[in-house]
Amino acid sequence: MKFGGFVKTDLFYDLNYAGTYYGAYVPSSFPSTPTPHSENSTVSMRPSRFTWETRQGTLDNSGNEVKVYFEFDSLSNYDRNSIRLRQFYGQYKNFLAGQAWSAFSDPDAFPDTLEFEGPPGMIAARFPQFRYTQPLSKHHSVGVSIEKSGVDTPFSTQFGVPDRHLEVSRI
Repeated sequence: MKFGGFVKTDLFYDLNYAGTYYGAYVPSSFPSTPTPHSENSTVSMRPSRFTWETRQGTLDNSGNEVKVYFEFDSLSNYDRNSIRLRQFYGQYKNFLAGQAWSAFSDPDAFPDTLEFEGPPGMIAARFPQFRYTQPLSKHHSVGVSIEKSGVDTPFSTQFGVPDRHLEVSRI
């Protein structure tokens, strides 16, 4: 059993309010009309992350393991004070079932930026899925997955909150 994670504090101070969502830079929160000059600041520990992992050998004594991984942070899209499930999956050999990085994401290519969520347009999504991955070499693999089709995007602004969230489908 292994526990891990990190504690991170962010301090945002915006000299001319351009629209934010509790410390995250969300384009849907940009004001659509000119706003008076105003300052905005946010201090949070929401990007802090906590993980738990366990590995257990199988009963057939083949040397294979079953891995269970759980990861969460406090960067929930809908509420400033709730936890967000990042990943929770079980893995046996080449099979994975649960919520993990999408097969269309490459978390190793995620650059370090001042914005915790990364640059705009980056595919960095975690979905409930069932996936099979076949290694081709030490650095390459090919995989097939069945994933949830779509994400919920927070669509609230300082001017109000719509009744529902925008559903965006991937192609």
